[in-house]
Amino acid sequence: HLIIVGQLGVARSIREDSYGAKIFFYESEGFHINKNKEIKDGGYTHLFENDPDMIKNIDLFLVWGKGLKKELEKVLKKKYHNLIKTIGCPKLDIVNYLKHKHKKENSVGVIGRYSNINSVTGSPVIMGLANLGNLSRILKQCKDFKITHDIISMILSETDFNISYRPHPLEQIKSSKEYFSKKFKNFKTRVNVDENLFFADWVTKQNYIIAPTTSSFTEIYNLRVPLILLDSLSGTLSFWRKFKMSKIWQDNSFLPKTKKELLGILQKKKEIQIWF
Repeated sequence: HLIIVGQLGVARSIREDSYGAKIFFYESEGFHINKNKEIKDGGYTHLFENDPDMIKNIDLFLVWGKGLKKELEKVLKKKYHNLIKTIGCPKLDIVNYLKHKHKKENSVGVIGRYSNINSVTGSPVIMGLANLGNLSRILKQCKDFKITHDIISMILSETDFNISYRPHPLEQIKSSKEYFSKKFKNFKTRVNVDENLFFADWVTKQNYIIAPTTSSFTEIYNLRVPLILLDSLSGTLSFWRKFKMSKIWQDNSFLPKTKKELLGILQKKKEIQIWF
């Protein structure tokens, strides 16, 4: 009777096969940070310009707050504004429930964001390379992944921390497991690839989280787990600082400039300052 989608692009095919079911769009991240006006890559304006009839495939728009509500109101005709409902962020309710249920496992959690080079579909990189905006994304992900590999090697060799790798939802778990089992076979008892769908629960078990700039900052910060971002190490710091939201994430995380500095954060058990 009801189908909830996280991507507007899939709504048309679902409408054709849904036999009258209602279709609700839920914005899973709560915001858009990529609004390049020249190539129109990202944001609702681009999506609705490409497919003006898309509105016919959505019965209700569910958004976190006023930012995306205003963005949708700009691109939808006024008669559709009543279809936009602000519901807040349900996953932060879960975070609030877990705040006092920490159970550390002497583990450093590593978040992946490599969906373009390790697609959940199993497609090789060349299949999406020519798509709008993908070349720059792929290059950034390659840089981040190489740094991630080096950091994991260093932590395993020079500390007693275990490593728990958390693939992005659009990354393939099977290939991630194969990679880690082969590349870190000498540390197989200390490395695992996490498959739990419950992200916040995984966060509570980690002493630190290491990642490229990530929208997961909201949950991690609220759960009081120190976040170490790899942007300075991978050379992507200036790119992410162009966006107001990701700049806030960077300013409230550790941003080591060298691997040695990152190692020092772990060894000295540094903590972030929580302001609330």
